[in-house]
Amino acid sequence: MNQPKHVTLRDSSSKPPEATGALVDVFISYARTDEEIARNVAETLRSEGFEVWFDSRIYAGAKWKSMLISTLSSAKAIVVLWSQRSVKRPWVLKEAKTAMDTRRLVPVKIDDCVLPIRFASLQTAMMPGWRGIGHHPELERLLAGLSHLAPPSRVENVRPGFDTGFLGVEVGLPSIAGVAEEFRYLHFSVVMNPARRLAWYVAYNMQPYQHVRRGDRWMPDPMLPASFQPHNDHFRGSGLDRGHLISPMSVSWGTPRQAQLANRQSFFWTNTAPQHPKLNQGWWLAVENWEREMATHQGKAIGFSGPVLAVDDPIHRDLEQSIGRLRVRQNFRLPRRFWKVVIVADAQSELKSAAFVLDQDVLSKAKVPLESKPSEFRCTVADIEAVTGLDFGATVRKATSIA
Repeated sequence: MNQPKHVTLRDSSSKPPEATGALVDVFISYARTDEEIARNVAETLRSEGFEVWFDSRIYAGAKWKSMLISTLSSAKAIVVLWSQRSVKRPWVLKEAKTAMDTRRLVPVKIDDCVLPIRFASLQTAMMPGWRGIGHHPELERLLAGLSHLAPPSRVENVRPGFDTGFLGVEVGLPSIAGVAEEFRYLHFSVVMNPARRLAWYVAYNMQPYQHVRRGDRWMPDPMLPASFQPHNDHFRGSGLDRGHLISPMSVSWGTPRQAQLANRQSFFWTNTAPQHPKLNQGWWLAVENWEREMATHQGKAIGFSGPVLAVDDPIHRDLEQSIGRLRVRQNFRLPRRFWKVVIVADAQSELKSAAFVLDQDVLSKAKVPLESKPSEFRCTVADIEAVTGLDFGATVRKATSIA
C-alpha cells in the first residue's frame, strides 16, 4: 500500500502531535503530484496562525499509518485540495468522507476537475489556477471556513500586536469612551469601532523599512465578522481612495518573511478608511513619509493614527445590507478628518512626540492643489484628544515636541 499524501508544516523543534497530546488546527489532504501547491497552502495558513500538519516531518521508523489516522482524527479542520489527480486517490476520498461525516471538511478546488458526486453539493472554495500562495478572490472563503471550525491556535506568533514597551518606555493604547475591540497583527494593532465599521485608531511599531513586494489586494480580516468592517462596496465608484490608516511600508520591517507578512496584514479592510484622493496621495502620504524618515533617523518609533469619528459625519450611500434575518441601512458614515501621533525616545529614554490633524473637507472643496508639508498640520496631543474623545495618558501628553 502506498503511503497517503498529506501536508504538515511545523517548527523544526516541534514534536509530533501524538507525542505532545496537542491538537492540530488543519490537516491537508492532497495528491502527491500537487505537493508544491499543498506546501504553499500550508505556508499561507501558517502565516494566519494555524497549526498545520505535514507528512514530510514523519520520522524514520514511525508507524505512519497510525500517526496519520490519529492526526486526522484530532484535527479541528480538514482541507481537501481537489484536483484531477486527487479525485482519483482512494486515501484522499476516504479522508474527505471522514471530514464530511464529522463536519470538519473545508474543500478547495485547485483545477478544473469534476468533483466526486457525494461532495459536489458542498460549498467549495473555487480556486483553479491558485498555486497556494498570494491573493485569490476565494481566499476569504477558505480562511473564513477554517476560522469557523478552528480559530488559529498560533495567532499570537503571527499577530502579536502593538508592543507597548517598544521604545523602552511603556506607552499603552489610548483609552476609548465607547465600544471597541483590539485586532492584533504583526507590528501593529487595529482598535475597531464595530458601530462605525471603522477603526478608532491603529497603533504601530516602526523600524527602518525592509523592501518587500507590496501587496495590492484588500480583503476582510477573517477574525472579524464582515458586517463590522468596511468592504469594497463602500469605495467602488465613489471617487474615494481606500486609504491605509497605517502605511504598509511603515510596518514592513524585520526579517524578509516578517516584513512580507506585516505588509500583507496591512491590507485587511480593518486598516482602511475612505479618503479623498488628494488627502491619501498628498497630505497623508507626506506625513507618512515624514514618520518613516523619523523612524529611520531614530532607529525606531511608535505611532497612532485614525479617523475623527464624529456623530454628524455624513452618511455614505444609503446601502441596504442583509445580515442574517436583519436588514440594515445607513450603516456607514464618512469621516471628515484624520489624525496621527508619532512618538520617539531620546538617548535618555525621554519621549518626544508630534501630532497632526488633516481635514479632507478642505480638500474636497479646494479648486487648486494645496501644499502638503507636514508642518502645516501640526497640533498637540491634547488637540487630538479634544476632537476624538481618546485619552492618550499623562506619559504621552507630557512628551516634549519633536522639533
